[in-house]
Amino acid sequence: MVAKQKILIVDDDNNIAELISLYLTKECFETKIVNDGELALKEFASFRPDLIILDPPRDGIHPKALPKILSYGVDHIVYISCKATSLARDLPAFLAAGYKLEKACCVDQFCQTVHVETVVLMSRK
Repeated sequence: MVAKQKILIVDDDNNIAELISLYLTKECFETKIVNDGELALKEFASFRPDLIILDPPRDGIHPKALPKILSYGVDHIVYISCKATSLARDLPAFLAAGYKLEKACCVDQFCQTVHVETVVLMSRK
């Protein structure tokens, strides 16, 4: 039997995280939900995911957490940003750590506002 890939979901909105987890579990992934970045850092040691899905608050990933996330060296990271300037601030750190921007797309979930979600897939070779 092939081992399930593990995905760590870091999102402060538990409803969204549960929906993501439900879908991924249905697709035969093992998931772990963490609603706080600091707790995610602690969970990582025991869970050891193959992929991390990051959905940080509008201000982006906390500067103290970013180096720790990068030190895990997972092969793939999905970064969901609700503020493009925060993504632009964080992205160079991922690139410097050896990640390559594979795909990016903007999702206009709130078409009556100026807000756009940006979803980025980064991979490390």
